[in-house]
Amino acid sequence: MSDVQQFYGTVPVTATAPVFMINISSFLADISKKKYNIRGVSGMDDFEKYLGEQMEDDTFRKEWEALQPEHEINLMLIKARQEHHLTQKQLADICGVRQSNLSRIETGAESPSVRTLCKIARGLGKRLQIQFV
Repeated sequence: MSDVQQFYGTVPVTATAPVFMINISSFLADISKKKYNIRGVSGMDDFEKYLGEQMEDDTFRKEWEALQPEHEINLMLIKARQEHHLTQKQLADICGVRQSNLSRIETGAESPSVRTLCKIARGLGKRLQIQFV
């Protein structure tokens, strides 16, 4: 079973590259089981604790929920890049995008286009699949 299949469960099998799939409903639950260095946070446990505290504020919770798909894309990109042991600069060079754009996507300062996500997926040896769940 591939890493993608382990991460997402059932993934459509194709003769092409593995899937870089945005599965909005299950990403945060799965990533919280693992440790990643995200935006200076030592691990996901610290991030989840902080997020849990912030979610008690109704205004914050509504804004977070409205932006949740974007947050998940940011975290998925960071996770995929770290799993390949790549710096932002290395991945940017491979994908043909600027490192500054990649940085803005990872920090949430910029929303990536589908075209940019496709370039990143190809750079990671995968293909992009978006689905509604």
